[in-house]
Formats: sequence, C-alpha cells, structure tokens
Amino acid sequence: MKKILIHLTLMSICFSTTLWAWEFPIKPGTEGWKAVEGRQKRISLLQIPGNILHKLTTQELLELCLDFPYTPDVSFFDKPVNGLETQERNFNGFSELFRRNDVLPALLDKYHEYNPDNLMKEWSTSQKGRFKIFSSLIGLIGGYYIKTKPGVEIPPELLNAALAHYQKWLDRNDSFFMTINCSFLAAHICETLHSQQFRAKFQNNEKYHYFLETAYPMNKELVGEIIQTAKQL
Repeated sequence: MKKILIHLTLMSICFSTTLWAWEFPIKPGTEGWKAVEGRQKRISLLQIPGNILHKLTTQELLELCLDFPYTPDVSFFDKPVNGLETQERNFNGFSELFRRNDVLPALLDKYHEYNPDNLMKEWSTSQKGRFKIFSSLIGLIGGYYIKTKPGVEIPPELLNAALAHYQKWLDRNDSFFMTINCSFLAAHICETLHSQQFRAKFQNNEKYHYFLETAYPMNKELVGEIIQTAKQL
C-alpha cells in the first residue's frame, strides 16, 4: 500500500495541472490555447493578475513558474541562464519569485520531489522527459537565485541534495545533461558558503567563471571537478 501511495503521489507531482490558488487560463493542447494566435498574445494571457500575484505563497509561486507553458524552453538556449532571464522577462511569476527572500526552502522541498530515485521505469518517454526537465530546472533556478541574491540564507541541506542528485544522475549512463545544473547549483552554494576555499581552487579557471555566469559550457571534466571540490569542503 505504501508503494502504491508513493507512486500515485509522484504521478500527481509530475503530470497533474497546478492545483493552487490560481490556474493558467489557457493550457497547451486545449481549444483555448489553439484559439489564441501567436506566442506574445498567449504570454500576455498567461500573466498572473496583480491582485493574486502578491498573495501567493512562495511554494505556490514556484509551482506556477514550473508550470508556465514556456518554462521548458529554457533548455533550448545554448546558455541556460539566458533562457531563465528570458522567462523572467516573459512571466511576472518569475520576476515576483526572484524578488522574494524565502525561495530556497520552497525550492529544496521541490528538489526532494524530483529526486532521481523517484523517476519511474514504467513511465512513458514523454513523462520521463518532463520529470528530467523539471529536476534540471530546479537546480538552475536555485543557482541563478543565489547568484542574483547576495547574502541570501541557504539551507544547509541544499548542497547535500545537489551533490546527491549529481551522483544519482551520473549513475544513469544517459543522463550527463542532468548533472550540469546540479553542479551549477553546488558551485553557487559553495561560492557563498565557502567562498575563500572554493575560489582558490578555480581562481584562474576561465571556463569555471563563465560557467558560473551562464551554466555553460557543458563540460564533463569541469562539472565533475566542481562537485569533487564541493564534497571536500
């Protein structure tokens, strides 16, 4: 019974529509979506009304940002940070999220939900793909948030979660891409919590500094070096 309940919970996490204080008025695949021509018109309709936006809890807001139909487009950018900045301009949910000071505890809870161990073998390819995109996005959002919020309080468990996710994704032979944002998140946590030791390791590494700014290049050696250094701190 316990395994059944866990499975049903994960299915609802990954594939249900958002069941919070507000829902998007149009959704991909529906007649309402098809009736609106053009990306910009759809984006305009997808904005959260101002009288609701500031009343949403940070957890609700994070859910809506992940559920924003154009959020997965971040993965199409060569430099993932540029993709996230584009969504911040496109969607008032993201701009509100990044103004708040309590994002990381909410993000940690969501990161636990998208633990690689929760990826079900029986899911379809599209379901597995959606799970992976969300798991990767959470790492990217966390690293970007820390990068743009100097002095923000970081839950100690967040670094452990990033390191654990990295190892679990690495153990899957086809999932190096999934390790990149684990490393991006870990790097920004260590830059904040262990700045002197961490920066000493990478002070002359131009690729590292570029990676900190962009989450690119997707270099396996660099990603692994960041993680190994983080583990030693």
